[in-house]
Amino acid sequence: MLMWYIISRGFFIFMIYFLAGKSYDLNVTGSTVADNNGRGIAIENMHSQLHVHQSSVSNNNHVAGIHVSQGVGDVNVTESRISFNVGDGINISYTGGNRNITRSSISSNKGYGIAVWMNHSLYTEHIFFNQTTVVSYSEIFKNGDVGIFVGNFSGDSYVNITGNSFNNSLESAIEVMSAWKPGGGLLRLQIGHNDFRQNRRLGVKLKPALNIEGRLEYNYFSQHTYGCILVKNQPIEEFDILPASLVIENNQFELNQGSYVVNLGLSPYSELQSLLFTRNFVRDNHIREPFEVNEGRSAKLMPRSRVAAPVVVSSSNVEIFRNILQNLESAYEVGSHLEDQSLVINCTYNWLGSAKEDQIFSRLFHR
Repeated sequence: MLMWYIISRGFFIFMIYFLAGKSYDLNVTGSTVADNNGRGIAIENMHSQLHVHQSSVSNNNHVAGIHVSQGVGDVNVTESRISFNVGDGINISYTGGNRNITRSSISSNKGYGIAVWMNHSLYTEHIFFNQTTVVSYSEIFKNGDVGIFVGNFSGDSYVNITGNSFNNSLESAIEVMSAWKPGGGLLRLQIGHNDFRQNRRLGVKLKPALNIEGRLEYNYFSQHTYGCILVKNQPIEEFDILPASLVIENNQFELNQGSYVVNLGLSPYSELQSLLFTRNFVRDNHIREPFEVNEGRSAKLMPRSRVAAPVVVSSSNVEIFRNILQNLESAYEVGSHLEDQSLVINCTYNWLGSAKEDQIFSRLFHR
């Protein structure tokens, strides 16, 4: 009878804890945290949860507006404004957990808008149960460094960046790094329904793209001065055995400048890697060679290998299939950057601005 009582009481206490949710290490709601000489909000060795809700964290002068250092747990920032901080807007450097930034404004910080760094090693006593980063329905603009940076880490993980607006970043809007360790887990990436405008460098940067399975879909890119999407693996032999599967579809690119709109290349000899670029609209972009010379009248140096084009491809495991490519102010529509001229690029069923073969042929730069 006593044993039954103990078991019943333990189950009752567990249910109360489960229904109430886990406790907070720190909860900041309806607050203004500003003009501090140190961090705005700082938490070290977290074990449960940080929640910042309907608050303003601005003009703090050290490291970050919100700084999470070491530990594990959940970080939730909702309906808040993080701006004008010296350093990063939000800096999360810990073993892992669930990170959720929703319906917030991250702007005008001197460093990264949001930076996530993982420190999972044999020398930490912390163990994460979930490795997820979600940034949704937020505005990320005018930050001095990358808008959203997610560092590499081992183990299965998830990154979901959906429904955001990225404007006027002085660096790339999004940069996601993947792990190089064989068998170290898979990064599942979703970047969708975002609006990218007037970022100084890139909209999305994946370099390298390894141990990854992802989709970039239904995004809008406009008025970039360098490029929109860069997917690139360095020519390192160890990368050939690491898997990668990416789909870039149903995106719209227009009114961009620079030497490319999208630059796509995986490990050239890998049979475990693939990228499909399909059903995208790449229109009205002005792509030109960075070494064009103007002396009285325009003079061009003809490229021999690294041509400027709206769509640049540097490996044969990238397929360019069923896209609308029409960029009349650019010399080419598709450019090959293959190092090995024996490889073949599948670039079929695309619209290249005309139905006449003689006009289409001159819009492709190949060997």
